[in-house]
Amino acid sequence: MRQLALAAVAALLAASCDGQHLLHPNGKDQVLMFDVGFGILGEGLARDIILPREKTLVRACNQTDPVCEVKTFRYDFEGTTIDVNPDPGLRLVEAPLDGRGYRLRVACDTAATDGHDELRVRVLDGTTVKYADAIDVPCRAADGMLVDVRPESLDIAEPSPPRALAAVGASILAVGSPWADTPEGQQSLFGLGFTVDGAGSAFAIEDAPPLGASFYLEALAPGGAGATIHAGTISAPLPIEAIPDDAWTLVLATQACSFDDATNKPASLPAVKVSVSGRTNAGEYVGVPRRGCDYTFTGSDGQVRSLPGLHCFDHCIDAVAGGQLCAMLGGKNACAIVDANGDSH
Repeated sequence: MRQLALAAVAALLAASCDGQHLLHPNGKDQVLMFDVGFGILGEGLARDIILPREKTLVRACNQTDPVCEVKTFRYDFEGTTIDVNPDPGLRLVEAPLDGRGYRLRVACDTAATDGHDELRVRVLDGTTVKYADAIDVPCRAADGMLVDVRPESLDIAEPSPPRALAAVGASILAVGSPWADTPEGQQSLFGLGFTVDGAGSAFAIEDAPPLGASFYLEALAPGGAGATIHAGTISAPLPIEAIPDDAWTLVLATQACSFDDATNKPASLPAVKVSVSGRTNAGEYVGVPRRGCDYTFTGSDGQVRSLPGLHCFDHCIDAVAGGQLCAMLGGKNACAIVDANGDSH
């Protein structure tokens, strides 16, 4: 009986992996491969869809035979042109041929009622159709957008403050996350084409216009309240403001620098990791510039070391046996007593 059962299992595996080539291109006609990116496209945004020159797919059977089939699809695009025919609501922005293949930048101007529009493609060799296929492009209008704004100096383990405040010269990471209510539940939307306005001269966008949901703002001058982030057809306020120099004080904290040794066990260094930030009188966190902090360290032996022009956070400073560490930034000064373990008091 056991032999019969094993034979039946073997027959099923053979039937599922007998060279039927279950792997095939993801185009509707199973001719072309489309690398469509991640997630649902947001209305008013764009995305790059790649027609790769080469794509390898792997199909797993089960735990005892993890790789059932491997197949590589290759396309010869040399000397060809491309004809792209999108459904209404979609728009082809550009379609250059580069080292990866054809890169189709497709914008969703108006989301389809069912959330899908078709993109039809023909690759032409002269007047001859060399390849032809189509794919659906999911696109949704956003029902809302979450915005997260974090000063660059904020420790990654700390939650974002309700209102982002920055000193002049600081950088702010802004992230917009549009979402839509779908039959499958609330889903995030993605795409290229985020913009920011209303910040006046207070902030400069480091990548303007932003190509994605996250980008950095550099604080140039006090102000910036009322800035708005746009993600296609949805907008939301940016809770951010650059404050004047006299509205915050400098704060210094430290912890022991550590690393994983050869046994992957954390080990401490005879140094402290500095964290310089600002606080308003109300206790709100203020982001500071990454560079430009001058330090002095007075060791327990009374020796004083000057350390000018270093990083203001995420930086390790030698502090053997403890002592007093002071940081100076923009005419402000903050000091902390560092013990032999690297902690400050």
